[in-house]
Amino acid sequence: MTTVALFRNMNLGHPGSPTSAELLAAFGGPRSASIFQTNGTVLLTEPSARTHLSRGIDRLRAAGYAQPVVIRTSAEIYRTVERAPEPDRDRGVYRTMVSFFDAPSIPQVQTPLQSRDRLAELRLLEAGVAVSFCWKPGSKAGDVNKFVESLVSASATTRSLGTLRRLLERVESSAV
Repeated sequence: MTTVALFRNMNLGHPGSPTSAELLAAFGGPRSASIFQTNGTVLLTEPSARTHLSRGIDRLRAAGYAQPVVIRTSAEIYRTVERAPEPDRDRGVYRTMVSFFDAPSIPQVQTPLQSRDRLAELRLLEAGVAVSFCWKPGSKAGDVNKFVESLVSASATTRSLGTLRRLLERVESSAV
């Protein structure tokens, strides 16, 4: 099973974020970890993944990178992707987004629930995960991450449903 570290606001090589090489080194190098895309997603597949994750996060913190991180298994991500609601085709949804967070409790809300600017709509909220739709009527898409964080009172990290599907394809192909 693959363990996934999902960092928030980490854009590899940009100011305030590590480079790909720094991120990979923090988690023990290519024998222990791999990087998926440049958005701060780290995959670990060996039995000692949790140990490497803890050490890697500590190394990043010591180097001055303090971005929030959420840890999930590929199986947990798979279950979320499988249950993600499909958008109504006639509503012009830009993307389906999945937010991960660690919060001691979640509020009871009636879904669908729209953000104040009506550019994000919560469709599923459960312990540790939210699925939302977002719209992009001009150059700015709805801020799903901010919307979810305001609901759960915790840091969240958000990926598009398409990104998570590609991540799961990568996990599956590396397991063969």
